[in-house]
Amino acid sequence: MEIHVPNNALNGTLPSELGRLTALKDVGLQSNVFTGTIPRELGNLGNIWYLSMGDNLFSGTLPGWIGTSKLAQSLTHFEVPRTNLEGTLPAEWGMLSSLQKLKMHRNPLITGTIPIEWANMTKLDGMWIFNTSLTGSVNHLCREEFVDFGSQNCDDCGLEVDLEDVECECCHCCIDNDYVESEDDLYGADDGNEEGGLDEDNITIGST
Repeated sequence: MEIHVPNNALNGTLPSELGRLTALKDVGLQSNVFTGTIPRELGNLGNIWYLSMGDNLFSGTLPGWIGTSKLAQSLTHFEVPRTNLEGTLPAEWGMLSSLQKLKMHRNPLITGTIPIEWANMTKLDGMWIFNTSLTGSVNHLCREEFVDFGSQNCDDCGLEVDLEDVECECCHCCIDNDYVESEDDLYGADDGNEEGGLDEDNITIGST
């Protein structure tokens, strides 16, 4: 089952009842006017691989409970760019053992450093963190198998991290500060996920 409702000017808070739709695998709520906090009940959705919630007016702190919920084993793509979320990065997200792509750019209220616990996200190969207030280093995310980190060719990198005020000794394959998002960045169509990404020409609500 999937829900894709981008660019529909939907507003209000997300209903906690979404947490009852345990067959959901694919959720795209981006580019609406949703407000309030992200409901903790979404943690009951243990089959979701793709969760996109960016470009909304969500507020409150980043939901650390995601890392200790049923989402921790299934979630491979998590996107919360351009929101009003604030605070430091949750150490609990280090328990997202399946996570491959994490997009949280254009959130200037996100502060602090990248937790050492995130080194446990061994499948992570892409992280978008520009236009935040993060500082420090991502060196603890570098892994031995990423032997091509010294290359300037993005195709050779095992982990793609955009750098702004965050230091990285092993990743020179970066998205610069002038990066402009494409439609693929917004909807994950070119993420190379085993599910094949999203078909932007066939955005639907329904089951598969």
